[in-house]
Amino acid sequence: VLVPDETWNALVTEYTREAGVRELQRQIASLLRACAERWVRDRPTQPILVTPAMMRELLGPQKYFPEVAGRELRPGVATGLAWTPAGGDILFIESTQMPGKGSLVLTGQLGDIMKESAQIALSLARSSVIPIPFDFSQRDIHIHVPAGGIPKDGPSAGVTLVTSLVSLIRNQPVDPEIGMTGEITLRDRKSTRL
Repeated sequence: VLVPDETWNALVTEYTREAGVRELQRQIASLLRACAERWVRDRPTQPILVTPAMMRELLGPQKYFPEVAGRELRPGVATGLAWTPAGGDILFIESTQMPGKGSLVLTGQLGDIMKESAQIALSLARSSVIPIPFDFSQRDIHIHVPAGGIPKDGPSAGVTLVTSLVSLIRNQPVDPEIGMTGEITLRDRKSTRL
């Protein structure tokens, strides 16, 4: 069996997401069992070359879809850096506004700490700490963190939440290749890393 680097890369990014290698070992074992079965059935004269397409055929549908930094500049979208058991990933914070009564809507399977960070971000945007001419009492704000099937929590999205809101309200896009993390407080004390 010959497995080129591109197949190994696809196997790691599409079929495993962990800090260790147990799931990777399981996937490699499944792949090799499928190759052994094919060899017994077909009796090829050459080694079996496992391309990424063949790997997907043998292992089934892709399990994980890594987030990729967007290229489109849109106001209200900011890129955050997130800790995961597999080491880390990026996540997007999306904000939009609509006519309303000053409500805050949060979606994306957020935990309590992230919900609190979103409320603090809105309070900062409304306060004199970040002066923005905007009538919050006549507009509803909706904040969404995609990949809704994955629970998200922790204080480190605070800076990204504020950036998303300020970008939306000022109608100024944020460079999608800038990833940010950091907690916020009502006193505007930030621990930011870019």
